[in-house]
Amino acid sequence: MSIQLDFRTLSLTLMLFSLVFGLGMFAYSREHAKFSGIKTIGVGYFVIGGGCVLLGLRDFIYDFASIVHANTAIIMGVVLIYRGLFNFLGISLRSERWLSPALVVLIAAVLYFYTFHIPDVNRRIQAFSIAFAAACFIGAIGLMQHREIHSSRDHRLRSNSEQKRQQLRLRLMVISV
Repeated sequence: MSIQLDFRTLSLTLMLFSLVFGLGMFAYSREHAKFSGIKTIGVGYFVIGGGCVLLGLRDFIYDFASIVHANTAIIMGVVLIYRGLFNFLGISLRSERWLSPALVVLIAAVLYFYTFHIPDVNRRIQAFSIAFAAACFIGAIGLMQHREIHSSRDHRLRSNSEQKRQQLRLRLMVISV
């Protein structure tokens, strides 16, 4: 017996996950208001959930909403998630401020073009995959930069603590003599 899942079932599953996780992030941000960026992450998950709803309604609503809006919403949700994470961690990327909105506008234009002017499902899949990979790459670059900043700061802190230990040892040696 094989279980066959259709696209609507998968969209429903992803939508439920996104909405529950988004609600959890909103509840957490309400209880812990000092953590900035958590609410933005919750909004990102809600936007992904909304995009999955639109994808699931593919044959019931207009193509513009079920293709262009849905896929753009999913990319926008990923952008909001890593922006919230950047805000939470205190990461600031200058190029991300203009690159992410440009990516969202570009994917919307490409999806519109390959839906209505030259209908091609393969090109839409390729464009979405490239945009999704680019959004994930931007997030990874920011997290790697954050790690480098903190590892160099930790190295300086360790160097300072080692210097203090050596000074203390020198003082103890002077006192003992």
